[in-house]
Amino acid sequence: MKRPLWIVLVAGLVAALAACGSKGDPYAGVGDSIGPPTEVEPTATGDTIVDGIYGLQEELARRVLAAAGMIRPYQADCAVANIDLEPVFPCTIAVFDEVVTYQVKTKPGDNNYSDWTAKPDALIATRAGIEAAVWRHYASKAKAIRCDGDLPEHQRVPPGQTLGQHCYVTPTAQDPDFGTNSPNGGRAYVIDITINDGQLDLAERRP
Repeated sequence: MKRPLWIVLVAGLVAALAACGSKGDPYAGVGDSIGPPTEVEPTATGDTIVDGIYGLQEELARRVLAAAGMIRPYQADCAVANIDLEPVFPCTIAVFDEVVTYQVKTKPGDNNYSDWTAKPDALIATRAGIEAAVWRHYASKAKAIRCDGDLPEHQRVPPGQTLGQHCYVTPTAQDPDFGTNSPNGGRAYVIDITINDGQLDLAERRP
């Protein structure tokens, strides 16, 4: 049965508006909605002076958890018996069913570990930690927050790597940086996620 002309015109207009809206706001509705976090926010102290080998292990574990964005039980171990004989040694942090290995360099005879550096072979990114960090940072100026559905529960990543998955924020109209009267014009914008040693970094990117 042939539809009346006015129905055809209205349907065409709706389709055109939808196409324009999609083109004008390419990240609107992309990803899965997230809600308030249930995870406790971890913090890395950034201490360079630690209390012996056990203090060093705790500091390295704090860095791994801060990068992951969530707190979980861990096992830490440093393969060193005598700092005078072994100023370079590995330390491992086992958490999230993964093992992060740090190569630690310190000064011979420095039993208080006041002059040391440590470089991890990898870090752990977690979905829950990322979602919690994004919510804490953006919820006060967002109408909606979403993240890619293929963001793994946890994944091993090189230090300093920006993930292939992203989160997306639909700003409030009043947001001076991304709202209606900003250059962004109220469109949803992208959150790039970078996992660094001791911190989870978020960066906004316009469409």
